[in-house]
Amino acid sequence: MDNQQQQALLETIKAHYTGDIIKDMRYITDKLHGHFEALRQDEAFRKVLEDMLIAQYPENRNTITEMWRDLSLRSDDEFIMRMFGLVDDDQAPQAQFQMNLFIWMMEAEFRQFKPKFNEKYLSIYDDIDLFEFNLHESPEMELRVTDRNYAGIYITYAKILLAANEWQEAAEAYQQALLWNPYDVRTIFDLAALYQQLNQYGMSYATTLNGLKYAIRPQDLARGFNYLGNFYRKKEEDHVAYGFYQLSHYWQPMQSVSEQLAALNHLKGDAELDLEEDGAARAFLARYNIGSYPNLHHLNALKAFASRMYVAGQYSAAYTYYSLYHDLLRDKESGVEDLLAEIEAKLAKE
Repeated sequence: MDNQQQQALLETIKAHYTGDIIKDMRYITDKLHGHFEALRQDEAFRKVLEDMLIAQYPENRNTITEMWRDLSLRSDDEFIMRMFGLVDDDQAPQAQFQMNLFIWMMEAEFRQFKPKFNEKYLSIYDDIDLFEFNLHESPEMELRVTDRNYAGIYITYAKILLAANEWQEAAEAYQQALLWNPYDVRTIFDLAALYQQLNQYGMSYATTLNGLKYAIRPQDLARGFNYLGNFYRKKEEDHVAYGFYQLSHYWQPMQSVSEQLAALNHLKGDAELDLEEDGAARAFLARYNIGSYPNLHHLNALKAFASRMYVAGQYSAAYTYYSLYHDLLRDKESGVEDLLAEIEAKLAKE
């Protein structure tokens, strides 16, 4: 902005003072959309804006100073650490307010991402999420990883909102996170759990099924089947719930699931699944129009991806994928443990 534009902006801000610092900071942040990068470089104008706010709200001097540094200078990680520090100090509403401003500033960057037919801008930084992207997207689709972790920032925002007891707003923040990384199973199931807390079991059911499509860690499968058990328990179909709780416990024991199984122990004879019997879980899921998780296609793709990483000499990624494959097979395929030991030896030499 040139001097004339800066002066016009200052006059506009002054004319819209309401006496409410939250409303005024929202207005200022909205007016500054698209100018934050320039603001980072213009220390003099940044100081003018800060002083103008402090003059209007002298009792909020410290808050304004800290917030302005976050908006214009600090790294994302530093800002997030400070927000969680506020929560730890029982200042969740203050953290929520400052996080709102940070989010609005960040969203000004989104207009730079122009959609194209064969590429997607996503915040994928995890090997497992990368595997899911490659599995579910067409071979022609190119991943463009964003410089900033937008998904992670929205997840932080959701946690801050939860701390401030803003549950519905937290659900919306999780939804935004999943736009930037739709393969993040932990976040999908965090959202499913939140929907159940909000008594929105229909939304939780659909969200859980979406998460199971990408679930290849035993703990993720356990969470998904747990939430399906809760769904059917809510419907008072306890015999169905019992089967899902069994599946959850099979993949990873959890105290909450053990408690549910104990509460439904009277159904043990009628509703119990023999999970060691081939096809028992698949038949149970099919009865309720749910696919088999993990399915054979998922397993084969995981093994193939692990082999590809191994051949390419990317041993750390290969170890991750082979370990997952091994955990999902539950020791049913020989040779995988020997291969993992071989990769461990190679990693030790690096």
